[in-house]
Amino acid sequence: MTREKAINELLDEIGDDLVISSTGRISRELFELRLKRNESTDDFYMMGSMGCALGIGLGVALNTNKQVWVLSGDGALLMKLGSLATVAKLNPKNLHIVILNNNGHDSTGGQKTAFEEVRDFVEKFCLIIDVEEGTRLNLGRPTITPEQIKDNFMKKILSQEDNMIRKFSWLFIAFFLITALLSCQRSGLSPNVGKPASPISLKNFDGNTVTLESLKGKVVIINFWGGT
Repeated sequence: MTREKAINELLDEIGDDLVISSTGRISRELFELRLKRNESTDDFYMMGSMGCALGIGLGVALNTNKQVWVLSGDGALLMKLGSLATVAKLNPKNLHIVILNNNGHDSTGGQKTAFEEVRDFVEKFCLIIDVEEGTRLNLGRPTITPEQIKDNFMKKILSQEDNMIRKFSWLFIAFFLITALLSCQRSGLSPNVGKPASPISLKNFDGNTVTLESLKGKVVIINFWGGT
């Protein structure tokens, strides 16, 4: 099976999950497959940093409830093999690591790797798919900039997280209001409710006095600290 065909089949299972792809031809093939399938190119194409896809994927998985997929080659994994120790220690259940193994450094001339020496160890944490060497001659490159890759990926994460936030925001607001009402019923409203705030003046970092009245009509952020 070619690597490109393997990635295409994986995309059927991945669906709308988050994808971080390794440097080189894996990212190039993934990008062109997204275009061919009329799908969004909002994956994180790790162009130019060999072996770093796994570490990035781990960090993303630890900070989202979404399923996260890392697509890496055998050569790239060997560059950062120690990352698997961190994966084993933290063991995020939403992280899926796929190694597309052709036993060679395909992007730099097909030099053989020593992947088979560590295959048994890698299989404890990763799905290994053996693929053919080489790629098609007319394979292109991502037509978006690294900054666009970053922005597209962040928008995908934030849009998915926003959906979760919306589900719980009204519950939080309702809980806050009910708690406030119950507190007022127990203690009674303060006699100062509805009255103008008392004059407040503080020294700023330059030693000048700033009054609350002087900030009228401006956006003011007040940070209240409390202790017991």
